[in-house]
Amino acid sequence: MVSLTVSCLVGYSLGGAADERNTTRMSGNVDPKIVECLATGQQALEKGDLESAQKALSGCVSLDPKFGPARYWLGMVYFLKHDAAKATGEFKEVLRLEPDNYLAMGMLGKLYSFDQSKLSLAQELLEKAISVAPDNDDARFDLGRVYAQQGQLDKAMKEFETIFQSEIRFALYHTEFAKILSAAGRKTEAKKHLERALAVAPDFEPAKQALKELETGPGSAGSN
Repeated sequence: MVSLTVSCLVGYSLGGAADERNTTRMSGNVDPKIVECLATGQQALEKGDLESAQKALSGCVSLDPKFGPARYWLGMVYFLKHDAAKATGEFKEVLRLEPDNYLAMGMLGKLYSFDQSKLSLAQELLEKAISVAPDNDDARFDLGRVYAQQGQLDKAMKEFETIFQSEIRFALYHTEFAKILSAAGRKTEAKKHLERALAVAPDFEPAKQALKELETGPGSAGSN
């Protein structure tokens, strides 16, 4: 097994809800009050004001419990507040209302990926999210982690290689891929990815620590 340390959130931006493949969007006639409170909640979330965002988005849900966009962003607020149970509940409700919502699939898969007993569920959700949106690098990143946690290193490396083909340069992606490569004995390649991570974010502590361990541990990169 590979032990992975990940940040709580990678790339699930506010703009993601506007993707045409994402069914969490407004259509038809929507109560102007809901539109207003949704906008207020998203603006507060963008500013990092989680309490105001929760208040506004909870108001939206009260006005219309079946309004998927409000439930999705309320789930994001709970996620950022580290309330996994409430976040899971909101994302599951979004999927009940909108079964093909790939962002909700991805977030639910991310949450399940932190629980060893739910890795198979995480894998199922993340694979489905990618089937709906193949360029969803966030879900692909989490799927790579899930494969690695289950010891499926070849599958994990394939997902990360796909991400890098699209020229993504996120330090966290490089760091996690390096850990997978290192676990597979590919120390030299792992070192290159850690160096790339630090080129993007010189103060990124997980990459710095991983590089130190790689260079000083048994079978260091120089021997591969």
